[in-house]
Amino acid sequence: MPQCFGQHGASHTTSDGEGQMTGKENGGAAGPDGGAAGPDGGAAGPDGGAAGAARIVGSLRTEGRTGVVRVRGALAAGVETVWAAITDPAHLARWHGKVDGDLRPGGSFHVYLESDDWEGTGHVDACDPPRHLAVTTRESEESWRKGRGAPPFDAVLEATLAAAAAAADDDDDDDGSVLVVEVRGLPVDLLDAYGAGWQIHVENLAAYVEGGAAGDVEVRWAELLPAYRALAGEAAELAEASE
Repeated sequence: MPQCFGQHGASHTTSDGEGQMTGKENGGAAGPDGGAAGPDGGAAGPDGGAAGAARIVGSLRTEGRTGVVRVRGALAAGVETVWAAITDPAHLARWHGKVDGDLRPGGSFHVYLESDDWEGTGHVDACDPPRHLAVTTRESEESWRKGRGAPPFDAVLEATLAAAAAAADDDDDDDGSVLVVEVRGLPVDLLDAYGAGWQIHVENLAAYVEGGAAGDVEVRWAELLPAYRALAGEAAELAEASE
């Protein structure tokens, strides 16, 4: 069984040594539109303008007793570049966190996010390079006791990639891409915080693959949180109305 993380497209990407991606590629095979990862929930969230050419929009919804964050980004980097950035441990360590373990479908891995001081385990649920990745992660008890956030829970993350032209039903040859990240199983009472956090993650990814610099996390958090609080309120109202 082939390794999923870093197995497809990594040879097409390089790092400039300062935590940025360089180089171009052909954009890879056209994947499904981001909508395949799940429907949008409620009104569109705040736009991400800090990531250069990227346009990033988040939304929130509930599923039963848990919440869902969905972030869609139109990136100026091709599918192969973005796939390498989200699956190659060497690239992940430069913009997101350290990942190691059995990175094949069905395998388990360890993850540490230095910026959040978050540590946990994960499982590779599905992988279809360079179009679709699904993993389940869970914070460790020790990490939770240090941070005292939400008690450990299973978060199911799906990332879907498509060439920008395919996602737009356009025949133009475009090396951009559309990334949809959907995270399910989140605590409803903290859905606004997870929404802001995941939008920042996607904005940092966009900055990395487009050769830019990540913004100030605290400043961006303060900018995004009010909008996500409003979205969380809308999601709660929709959930109540459907009961």
